[in-house]
Amino acid sequence: MDESLSRTRRRIKDTLLCNRFVLFCTFTFDENKVPDRYDFKSLRKSLSSFFNDYKKRVDTNFRYLFVPEHHKDGAIHFHGVTSYINDLICPEKIWKRMDDGTIAMVPNTKGYLDWPRYSKRFGFFSCSLIKDRERCATYVSKYITKDLADWGKNAQLVLKSKGLLKPELVYDSDSDFLQIPADDVNNEWCKAAWADEEYTARFYKHWSCPGDLISWDDYWKYQQWPDFEADESGCIPVTVEQMEFLKGVKPV
Repeated sequence: MDESLSRTRRRIKDTLLCNRFVLFCTFTFDENKVPDRYDFKSLRKSLSSFFNDYKKRVDTNFRYLFVPEHHKDGAIHFHGVTSYINDLICPEKIWKRMDDGTIAMVPNTKGYLDWPRYSKRFGFFSCSLIKDRERCATYVSKYITKDLADWGKNAQLVLKSKGLLKPELVYDSDSDFLQIPADDVNNEWCKAAWADEEYTARFYKHWSCPGDLISWDDYWKYQQWPDFEADESGCIPVTVEQMEFLKGVKPV
């Protein structure tokens, strides 16, 4: 894998694991509501302005991180994660792409949620509840493909809110490997030494994510929600009742 691509994926995954995100979301653009669904810079600017305005006017604790993806026809949409969104609704009808490729309004029999603040202005919105944070972080990071990475450093592929937590290096062991006083094995094939528990204890945790992060297992113990199996994105369907409960979940 290209080194730059690998670093970008690693940073995305680290950031997702260090912050309290609740929802995995997809933001798609309607050609009748935006000037150009293929113009990444314009769409990124519009979405960034939308999020910042929401954070300023509605919820100062709102956090987000999104990455772009191409539709098959080359149009842009965004996948990513957010903290709690306090004005989601469960509409009676939703837009759905039919087998023939057309978009039609159909009954919302599965209780999908919508974010009218976004959909009325830009297009289509969908979300699910993050259950497996590790799996979700890996899933989102994989949206950064070589094709996107080739856009260059100035493309600013990752759209994220300010102030997100990052991993902290709590111990750097690089220089300590030379401080073992004696070699237990030293011959023409190898050089090795045994270290006691006091020495090895310093290597148990090289990296830490700051903040009191959510344990979803603790939340699930107190809920009567159906125990959905998380999909490949680490998420499960989200309902209005779950969102009401999650109002108390604040980002770090």
